[in-house]
Amino acid sequence: MDMGIHNSFFHGSRPCPNPLLDLCDPLRSFATKVPQNAAKFPLLLKAIYSFSARHKTLTGSFDPVRSSEYYDECLTELRDVLAAYDESGADENLFAATIILRVLEEIDVVDNGTDQEANLLGIHAFVSTGSFFESPSSLSIASFWVGLRQGIYKAVINKRPVGLSVDHILVEQSLERRDYHSVANNAVVHCTRVLNFCFDKGGVRNVEEWNKLWISNEYWEKEHVAFHTPIFEASNDVPFPQIWYHQSCQVIGVQHHLLAKSYLIRFKLKFSATGTRNSSSLAKGEAEADIQRIVRTLCGIGLGNQWTPPGMFTACMAISAFGASFTQRKDQEAMIDILRKTEKDHARPTKLVQEDMMKAWGWSASTWTPTQVPPWPDTTQYATNLNMNNNMGYQQDQ
Repeated sequence: MDMGIHNSFFHGSRPCPNPLLDLCDPLRSFATKVPQNAAKFPLLLKAIYSFSARHKTLTGSFDPVRSSEYYDECLTELRDVLAAYDESGADENLFAATIILRVLEEIDVVDNGTDQEANLLGIHAFVSTGSFFESPSSLSIASFWVGLRQGIYKAVINKRPVGLSVDHILVEQSLERRDYHSVANNAVVHCTRVLNFCFDKGGVRNVEEWNKLWISNEYWEKEHVAFHTPIFEASNDVPFPQIWYHQSCQVIGVQHHLLAKSYLIRFKLKFSATGTRNSSSLAKGEAEADIQRIVRTLCGIGLGNQWTPPGMFTACMAISAFGASFTQRKDQEAMIDILRKTEKDHARPTKLVQEDMMKAWGWSASTWTPTQVPPWPDTTQYATNLNMNNNMGYQQDQ
C-alpha cells in the first residue's frame, strides 16, 4: 500500500471517511474502532484505501490509475468475502466496509454518470437481517445510522422512498433517549418517514397521516429548543443567513428536521387543491415562501458549518428538491455556487443537479459568474478548537 494514502487516513490528514460518517455517533466508531479492526479485516482496510485514493483523485492530488488499482483490489477482496459469507453470522466489519464503499460509490457518479447502488443494496440486506441487531456492536449501530442517512440522500436526489425500514429495534431505543446524538438520529428517522409518505405511492397518503407527521415535526421542534438553537446567527445576511452550531449532530439533526418540514409543507398543497382558485393560489404562495425561508436556512447552516462537510451535502439536497422555485438571479447563482463548491471540495457529484436547476431557471452555465456568495468566515479552526464531537459541558436535554 502507498504510504501517502496510509498516512492520510491513519495520521489525521484528509481525506478519510470518518468526518463524513461519525456525525451522530458519540463513540466516533469510524474514527476509533474501524482503524483498529482494519488491521485484522483486509476488506475494511482496502475499503479505506480505496475511498482515500479516489477522493484524492477527484480533488486533483492523486494518480487516477493507482486509484483504480486500489478499487479493483478492494472489489476482489469483497468477492472473496461474499463467497464465504454466512448471513447468520453477519459481520460488523463487512457492514462498515459496505458503508465506506457506498460513500465511494456516491462520489464515483462524477465519472460514471450513474449510481450503480450496489452497496446501497448491501446496506439494505444488513438492515433487514434482524438477528444481526439482537446484540449489536457500537460499530454496527453506527453503520445503521450512516446507512439510513445515505438512503435519505439518494431518496431526495431521485425523488423516491428511502427504502430502509425504520421499524427497527435501534430506532425504538433511540426514541427513548434525549442525548444530543439520539435527538439528531430521531430527526433523521422522522425525515425518513416523511420522505416515504411523500414518495411511496403505494403507502398511506391522506390528511390524517400528514397530520401525524406534522405534529411529530412540531413536537421535535418544541421539545428540543436547546438542541436546535445555534451559538451564532446572523439571520439578516443575504442570500443565506449565517448559522453556527457547535456539534456535527446538531447540524445533521436540524437540517433533516427542516428538510422534512419543507416536504410536509409542499405536500400539504395536494390537500388544498379542493378550495377556490384564489384560496388555492394564496395557500401555494404562502407555502412556497415558507419553503424558501427553510431552504435559505439549510444553505446557511451548510455554509456556516463547513467543518462538517455533510452539512453542505444536505444543503445540496434542499436545492435539488426546492431550488427550482427561486426566481431571483442572485439566489440562483448563490445556489449554483454551493453545488459547485461541494463538488470541488468534497467530490460530491452535483453536476446533474446544477443542470436541472439551470434548466428550471431558464439559463445556461455560460451566463453565470460566481460572485454572489459572500466571503464566509473559515470556521474550521474554530471547530477544531471546540472538539465538535464532544458535548463540551453544554447542558443537554435530560
